[in-house]
Amino acid sequence: MNNRNNILNPLFTGACAVELNSNDATGKRLYFPEVALLRNKLITSIQLYSVSNTQTPEGKNIVQISESNTPFLTLCDFDNIEFISKYPLTEILYTNKQLKINRPIVLQNCYIDLSDVIDWSDFSGEIFYFVFFYRDIEDKFTEPEQNILQSLEVECSGELQKKFYFPDNRVLVDKVFNNIHSYSSNFVGGMYSPSGYSVIDSSKVFLTIVYRQNKVIDRMPLLMLAQYDRDFKLRMKIRADLPSSYVEVSQNYNLPDNPCTLLTFQYC
Repeated sequence: MNNRNNILNPLFTGACAVELNSNDATGKRLYFPEVALLRNKLITSIQLYSVSNTQTPEGKNIVQISESNTPFLTLCDFDNIEFISKYPLTEILYTNKQLKINRPIVLQNCYIDLSDVIDWSDFSGEIFYFVFFYRDIEDKFTEPEQNILQSLEVECSGELQKKFYFPDNRVLVDKVFNNIHSYSSNFVGGMYSPSGYSVIDSSKVFLTIVYRQNKVIDRMPLLMLAQYDRDFKLRMKIRADLPSSYVEVSQNYNLPDNPCTLLTFQYC
């Protein structure tokens, strides 16, 4: 069992998007802001969402990085020790296995910086879109013995609307989800939902899950949940009040006719 766990992604109970605007850099460094949702949490892992021609729900352009222009990540713990120093952001892209952290961090002391041959102006005010996965420090879990799968459609109709709430689903009430699956743009093609809606491009959708009036997942890119071709599946322990939870669509994305988002909830 120990050998098996070593190849799995870290278990998390929540996820939070953190945006860094390249225009806010001081010298070569761009510091993270303090985020209330992540305060006194154990950060299990971090990933960077970097895709072409995609905007945040507010219409800000998300940066696309490569080996030639990658910044470097530095993380500090509660003792102000830089336990990760100048780690290339290309190594924490959402398509890779998650970088295991499993410790609390002081977010406002963490930063990304640049190679001497790159300048922040090269990114033209674009957004570095990070997702921090976390759990409470005192949490202890056991592995589920079996899984049940239940798919759910979120209708995304409305000419000017960009936020769409989940329908109530009595089957999923009070369930603990150990994974949530979405369907990427490459996989979708001309895919339709069970009700005949057009499944929209998940690279343009952001997920927020609310439980007891608290956000447990905050604007996580839906494409990060498309795992059908991933060697390392996500591992979570999350509850949700689905009628209070929602998806948001990128500002620069034009919805097709009769659109929806299709998700599959995995629980035990």
